[in-house]
Amino acid sequence: MGGLSVYAARQRVVRRGFGVKHGLVIGVWSVVFAATVVLGGGVFRDDLVFTLVAAVACALPPVVGALTESRVA
Repeated sequence: MGGLSVYAARQRVVRRGFGVKHGLVIGVWSVVFAATVVLGGGVFRDDLVFTLVAAVACALPPVVGALTESRVA
């Protein structure tokens, strides 16, 4: 993922400042995902509600990043 991110950020068609936004989105997603794995594996084992909330929380950073980057929104 890191290599692909560096390659994509260096392309001429990428908007100026996109690399920073991409890094921020991946960073936030990584923190949320790590927290989900730690909490889900230890505290909320076999909890369906936590699993559903965690899935939505992990999906939010890329969705927000895509919406803020789209030309339509």
